[in-house]
Amino acid sequence: MKFQKLFYSALVLSLLLYSCNATKTNVTTHKIPEQPLNKTLVYVVAQKYETRSMWEKELAYRLSIKGFNVMASIHIDETHKKLYTLDELRIIIKENDIDAVIAVKFLDIERKTGYSGDDRYMSEPAGARYMFNYLNPNMNVYQWSYQIEKTVTIESNLYDVETEEILYHTETSMTNAESDEALAGEITEAISRSVRKSKILKQEDE
Repeated sequence: MKFQKLFYSALVLSLLLYSCNATKTNVTTHKIPEQPLNKTLVYVVAQKYETRSMWEKELAYRLSIKGFNVMASIHIDETHKKLYTLDELRIIIKENDIDAVIAVKFLDIERKTGYSGDDRYMSEPAGARYMFNYLNPNMNVYQWSYQIEKTVTIESNLYDVETEEILYHTETSMTNAESDEALAGEITEAISRSVRKSKILKQEDE
């Protein structure tokens, strides 16, 4: 009986840990270029500079270590803290011979609330579910906890600079991230992995 209780406790704990960092990515491929595109600009659409800097650095790093020729927009001008205008982006693209742009933007946040359940019957013997057993506060009653489940979804579009068309689109969601850094790390890794599989960008030997 004690083993059974420990088993179920371990199972619940493992499910909770898994749900805290689960990511899901939906992918749409619009077009594959005849030749892989080379130099890519990573641009995160976020008003807060610290947020944009963190996400751009994360994604650029994860792609560069896999052999892709990428640059983050924040490294173009270290003193420029605001988002670039479209005209400024066009100049940057031209001056740096950019072939593709990966634009990343916040898409949605969803919250679900509720109480965690308990397993009061898990360790009770069969046939013991009488009313007073059920009402007994000393019999296998575990404290409920109020939980807020938060799912954040980030979208990314990979553009061909020459045609300005979307070649590749992803929507990546993460539930119950431990921190902003964990959210950025997990989602940029998912985006990087997805882009690598698309074969749209030119990849040098790792």
